[in-house]
Amino acid sequence: MSSYFRPIHNFWSYLVIKSSATLIWKVDEASFEAKIYSHDREFKRKRLDIVNSFFTDRTLVIVFPTKEYKFKNLVLSPIGTESITTDKTFYFNTLFFDPEFQATSGIIAGKKKINEKIPRRLRISIDNREDLAVFSIGNNNRYNDVLQVPFQFWKNTMVKTNFRNINYRHFLSFKNGNLYYITGYNNSLISWIDIKDIMNQEKLTTIIPIDGGSSLDYEFKGAKNTYSFSSIPLRGLWYTANSPYYIQGTKK
Repeated sequence: MSSYFRPIHNFWSYLVIKSSATLIWKVDEASFEAKIYSHDREFKRKRLDIVNSFFTDRTLVIVFPTKEYKFKNLVLSPIGTESITTDKTFYFNTLFFDPEFQATSGIIAGKKKINEKIPRRLRISIDNREDLAVFSIGNNNRYNDVLQVPFQFWKNTMVKTNFRNINYRHFLSFKNGNLYYITGYNNSLISWIDIKDIMNQEKLTTIIPIDGGSSLDYEFKGAKNTYSFSSIPLRGLWYTANSPYYIQGTKK
């Protein structure tokens, strides 16, 4: 089912108050592991439990060792001139941005500041060897690319209401040298409440939300399957508010 068949105008009233996740599928894709979770939810508005039964919202979890990939931070039009390359294994959009396409948190690309904000606190970095790391202490000038993490959630974090509504979302987490990419599977809408139980099952301490909604765009090419979704169908042909901020990875 394509994204435009979902009741987008009602997302903001789809508040999830309870959710339990069940692992229903797992596959080794050689260069990463893919898992799919289903959800048993309870909404604040009880009638939405019935509405939600017409849709099978599931969460995709991709787990891959960062040391096995070369990473590239991309700044696309209209802010930059880069593009997603054909040799990539995966890509996904990253930072939140304002109506002028300026990132709402600090970003450095190729050792140059892209906006007026200096990345501080928790940051995602890519060095001159194209290795990915997360750091909170140290100087930005040690890395070629630095993205300031816009938010960081723990399992008991009291998040704003909008994160507890279902929407097109994706998240990052890091554990034992692995990057966890977590998103709705295909056309699925997910909530922060759905993710909390997955964090328990995957034993993740913290999680980083990145820009979803109409910006959500990802692809992962595995040995057996390709996992991809764009919340805007054919976005490259007609949509003019695409995210300029992406990370792509290529198997070493």
